[in-house]
Amino acid sequence: MSRRNRDGNVIVSALLLLTLVGFTALVVDVGYGRTVRYQLEAAADAAAHAAVPYLDGTSAGLTSARASATTIGAANRANGAPVVLASTDIVTGVWSNGTFTASNTPAAVNAVQVTARVPSLDTFFGSIAFDVDSLSVRSAAVAVRPPPAPPGGAECFLPITLPICALEKYPTGTLASIDFQFSTGGTDNAAWGSLVDHPSASDIVTYLGSCEAQGQAVVGDTVYVNNGVVASGLQEVGRQIEASTTEWDTSKLGPQPKRMTGSAVSASKYGRTLEGPILVFDQGAQDCSSVNYTQSYPLVGFAWGVVYDVKASGSPKDVKVRINNTVTKDFGTMAGGEVDAGVIYQPAPMVVR
Repeated sequence: MSRRNRDGNVIVSALLLLTLVGFTALVVDVGYGRTVRYQLEAAADAAAHAAVPYLDGTSAGLTSARASATTIGAANRANGAPVVLASTDIVTGVWSNGTFTASNTPAAVNAVQVTARVPSLDTFFGSIAFDVDSLSVRSAAVAVRPPPAPPGGAECFLPITLPICALEKYPTGTLASIDFQFSTGGTDNAAWGSLVDHPSASDIVTYLGSCEAQGQAVVGDTVYVNNGVVASGLQEVGRQIEASTTEWDTSKLGPQPKRMTGSAVSASKYGRTLEGPILVFDQGAQDCSSVNYTQSYPLVGFAWGVVYDVKASGSPKDVKVRINNTVTKDFGTMAGGEVDAGVIYQPAPMVVR
């Protein structure tokens, strides 16, 4: 073989080796960079998702959201090390119509954008093939807190029900609180409620003792009502109030009403409350003054009830329930209720980008 041929083979071999190194760089370095980007993507998704539940319309909520994102970011690893988020990597803002706009206005913010990055990822072969010593790898995610809606389902509720007409004259945000009472000795605007059948005395005792005894209540279910005076049920209300660890909240419920004469709640324990969602039914064409409380009606939503007093003897026999429809309570298992009476269902955070 001539020298010229040998020199040509050397050149070709060198070119092939350089090409091989280049392809190796592409496969190894780019492939590893993609793996790290996937790790950063998971970290950004998790951090953004963990931040948005704290967006409650307050400055403190924004601070908590950023802290949560930082903590969850560090719980993830990329390139063999915890993901460290700088303050500039966590941006609060507004998500609307598929677009994220940065904002620090607490009342407006509904989303968090997190950028996770490895600013300098060492290459294995890139420095040899392309004179590239490192790569910058990053991934960003936006998570949004969906707007709350009236709850369409609840697994735990009090066995008390009232017609929607009793709430319709009190739009949300216009009244601090509403009082309800039910008794055969006066004007009825509430009753015992059950999803199983018109509740008996033993049913009421059972349901008061276990809010989940009836299973899940879903808008559209049939609510069976009974406004009869049931002494054992009323006595159980008194026992449940006395055993409760929840107390009257003046800031949300207004001044505490005076204890009824003959109250089943002892004076020493008066001020404790039994709280939970109550059933709201559609009374149809009837107005509130003519509702038949021995029939059944469709469930259309929930209200948050605060039971604070009960009279189990004498006449009339009353259960005092206050509804606050200006302070929201987050509960429920789904959205879709027709009633917005101080209760909401907050859908889970969503990663949207």
